[in-house]
Amino acid sequence: MEKVGVEHHAVIFALLAKECILTKGKAGEKTILDAVALYGQERGRRMAAYAKENGDELNPVSYQIYSEWQSETGEMQAEAGNHNGRFMTQITVCDWCEAWKKHGLLEYGNYYCQAVDKNLYYGFNPQLSLQVLSTLSNGSKICAFDWGAEFTAQDYAFMQSRLQQIGRRYIRDFSYHTAHILSTVSNQILADFGSEGQAIINKTREVFQNMFGKSILLEIDRQIAQYFTIPIGNEY
Repeated sequence: MEKVGVEHHAVIFALLAKECILTKGKAGEKTILDAVALYGQERGRRMAAYAKENGDELNPVSYQIYSEWQSETGEMQAEAGNHNGRFMTQITVCDWCEAWKKHGLLEYGNYYCQAVDKNLYYGFNPQLSLQVLSTLSNGSKICAFDWGAEFTAQDYAFMQSRLQQIGRRYIRDFSYHTAHILSTVSNQILADFGSEGQAIINKTREVFQNMFGKSILLEIDRQIAQYFTIPIGNEY
């Protein structure tokens, strides 16, 4: 059976955003951005719990260590390092953007990029602030992130040592991440729009199932039932 992957994560979000915004306009845009903010903060708080579990401070170095995902396609192209006294990340090829472009959903995927990373960072530690300088989904040639003060040689050594120690302990697969995004965004849509929101969710699920098949959606629903809570709507 095909595995749930980053493409499914990207597309289910963009389809929800598209249907919500086309149905509810500016109110739908706010709902989607609020949902992405919440989703990011929830992930950031999990990362903070991992760091605390190992006695690590909630600083920019630890944030780079406790990521919950790794690129599955091998096509993600990113560089990170010190630049003009700041620790920066630059991404030239993004798995999410490639999926959105493939399915004609880049316009709606952009709502994810507007809010996710800065809220991940905030959820990890509200005292930290990320500057998102540019994003691929908004038409720039790179995604550029400024995480704060530059890393020292000691920081890099600690990061390498800790990553070797924890390995893939905190990496979660995309069936989990896709269940999380579907659950969080759907709950926000339901909270804001009630029965209209349920219709948005149902239509999105139908379109998604037609694109990827019932087994993929059933696996995502299985993860939702295990880890999250949402009325998952009609079966198609």
